[in-house]
Amino acid sequence: MQLKKNSSRIILAILLLFVVSPSFGQRKITLAECSELGLKNSEDVLQQQVNMDIARNAVERSKSPMLPQVNATVDLRDNTQLQTNVVPAGVFGSESRAIQFGTTYNFLAGFGLTQNVFDHNVNSDRDIANARVKTREEELRLLESNVKLAIAKAYYDVVLKQQVLKQAESSLKRSQQLFAEAEVKHKQGTMLDSDRSRVMLEVSNAQSTKSLADDAYAMSLLALKRAIGMSMEEQVEVADDMTTLLTATNGLSAVQGMASGRPEFKLEQAQQQVNQLYVSKYEKAWMPSVQLYANLSANYLSDDLTEMVRNDWHPFSYFGAKVSVPLFDGFARNRAAQEYRLGVKVNQINLQRIEQNFIYETTAAERSFKNAQSSLQNAIAARTLAEEILVTDRNRFSLGTLLQSQLSQSEQLLKDAETNLVQSLYNFLLADLNVKKANGML
Repeated sequence: MQLKKNSSRIILAILLLFVVSPSFGQRKITLAECSELGLKNSEDVLQQQVNMDIARNAVERSKSPMLPQVNATVDLRDNTQLQTNVVPAGVFGSESRAIQFGTTYNFLAGFGLTQNVFDHNVNSDRDIANARVKTREEELRLLESNVKLAIAKAYYDVVLKQQVLKQAESSLKRSQQLFAEAEVKHKQGTMLDSDRSRVMLEVSNAQSTKSLADDAYAMSLLALKRAIGMSMEEQVEVADDMTTLLTATNGLSAVQGMASGRPEFKLEQAQQQVNQLYVSKYEKAWMPSVQLYANLSANYLSDDLTEMVRNDWHPFSYFGAKVSVPLFDGFARNRAAQEYRLGVKVNQINLQRIEQNFIYETTAAERSFKNAQSSLQNAIAARTLAEEILVTDRNRFSLGTLLQSQLSQSEQLLKDAETNLVQSLYNFLLADLNVKKANGML
């Protein structure tokens, strides 16, 4: 009868454990979905996309100077005092005379057109604007790579904390079952008071561990929501767990890439191209510019503005070509070209640095990957062995052939093995991310 009563208590404790355990959200979200949401909602990515729009708009703006420039002119002048001109002697007499020519009102209306035929500066500005678009694209790619890396780390951290919580719940459940058995043995007189108190303390410690794990899981989930721009009130849970991630690790390997595949390398190349275009712009700034122009206008000249409609207008028109050749600007072009030549040298140095960093980072990442892979395999084997030992020792404890302190040691061995496995898996996943990032594959 007492055994049935104790069994009922155990069942009730298990039910209460599931009731009070955190209920994960109904919506499950994968790592790919997290990355997609994160890139869509990231303030940094959104800002960089605006910068790309600005760069594209600069390309369109750079084309405007090569399109026809048309302007309309309307000019009404009231000559309140006509200009005085001096007629030399001999024209209207033996002495020079001061006379005034003109009308009170001068009305001019016309259209003018200017067309650039060739302008090296305009063409260079267009090429530079196109190169800046490429720079913005590579900046976006680098930013997206960093965002995806941060999201993946946050996602794996949630899986880690969720597994730690599950293990804490399992440990609490086992300690409660052990306490139920200890109660029976204590009442039967086969267990000392100190051993019963020790088991009770283990239950209390397991409850505290579960509470801490619960908080850690909740905080990691909040961090993931912030990383992907999700509302803090939305209820979600990660689609992966320790089992699926362990299965996925079977196909992972350290893949070797090239330095030219890294976004940092491509960004530096794009910036180098911009500097080279500036060098070309100033080196060839001596080239002449050619323009065509035309004008069609009409003048109305009268002392009476009210007669403007009836009196004749005097039309005139002209067209021409203009060639401008810069001759000397105080060496400004040479100084500007030298500045950007030095910028190209800096780009070359940075490219060499990126290549050296690539060799170091890929070598270190691959080594860490292999070490983490080996540690994970050892952790899996250790957890399996610890589970087998605990099952055997629990049977021996039930039969009375094993002391409670020895069973507690076996319980602790399993806890340590589970903790080590979770951490080893997390380290391996991070090592895989670092390999991908080092090789420009994120």
